[in-house]
Amino acid sequence: SVTSLTGGRMQSDAYSNLIELLKSQVILYKEVYSILVFEREAVVSWQVKETAKYNADKERLTRKERILEEARITLAQRIQKEFNLPDATLSSIISASVDNDKRLMLIQLKEQLLEVTALIQQESVALKMLYSTNLKLINEMYAQMGYLSTDKYGSSPSAHMPGTISALG
Repeated sequence: SVTSLTGGRMQSDAYSNLIELLKSQVILYKEVYSILVFEREAVVSWQVKETAKYNADKERLTRKERILEEARITLAQRIQKEFNLPDATLSSIISASVDNDKRLMLIQLKEQLLEVTALIQQESVALKMLYSTNLKLINEMYAQMGYLSTDKYGSSPSAHMPGTISALG
């Protein structure tokens, strides 16, 4: 029927747009991961300028990621409404696909996104630990040199933690 052809074409267009958007996200996340790896190397070798450059790159990519994610959510919600899906999750969209090639591509992209975001998470945790360790080393070095014997209020900096009630009183 004409309706099923139109519906199929609409699904094809919507799914094709989603596939292109997800491909863009995979590329972006791979770039984020690469920057995190380079940043870790810069932090390990105490390259301050390089570290600052990588942080600026991450901020730029974070803005791009927000735009892509908003577009993905909007497109997924449109697909959900157009095809009366229970929700706008990628799993629901994949399940509703009538085009086997597009379904397989969506599955592959979903797997790639899960893999690269897991790598980003691991690298982020490693970086956080590295920054924490470096700050601790710097503080210990200054303490040994006598520069951190007291804070600006005249008490030991380890006497209270910022952000707690004890720091106020």
